[in-house]
Amino acid sequence: MFEGWWRVAPQLAGAGYTVVWPDLCGSSKLPSAADHSPYSKRAMAGDIVSWAGPLGHARFAVVGHDRVSYVAMRIALDVPGAVTHLAVQDSMPIGEALARTDARFAAAWRHWFCFAQPERPGRPLHYRAGLGVDWAAGDADQAAGRRIGCPTSVLWAADLRGGPIESGHHIAEDASEQLVAALTNLFR
Repeated sequence: MFEGWWRVAPQLAGAGYTVVWPDLCGSSKLPSAADHSPYSKRAMAGDIVSWAGPLGHARFAVVGHDRVSYVAMRIALDVPGAVTHLAVQDSMPIGEALARTDARFAAAWRHWFCFAQPERPGRPLHYRAGLGVDWAAGDADQAAGRRIGCPTSVLWAADLRGGPIESGHHIAEDASEQLVAALTNLFR
């Protein structure tokens, strides 16, 4: 499991929750398209929903950190009847992040802009969709007034905004017990 989620999953399972950890498409597993839509958060959200049903989960809670939080939010917006609860960590809508971008942000997140450049072969394709189809989808949701309708928890690391979970960027790894407590509190 990526980052520190290997610490969180057993605790959630021990608390009686079923944990499904999908392997989302990587940087070279799928052929891409000119707009990189196979790597869009909408495509990944659709994959998760299509896998959940056959596993016996027509409705489920969804949790995402950082870029995967965009996938989690996309599921909640595109298939609201499937999502009982949403928890995102270290996240804000792509359009909002880009609207607030300044030199400090650009310097701290330079990898985001570097990986998004189409002329750099071999770079992770998720970033390219972020500056294209994902950004457009988020802006369209905002313009249409679409909102997430399920109970939602937004958690952030103290080193970024002084939030309620004292950790570094990888909350699941740095503060797994606090994250599990926050998630189980949300899911009740």
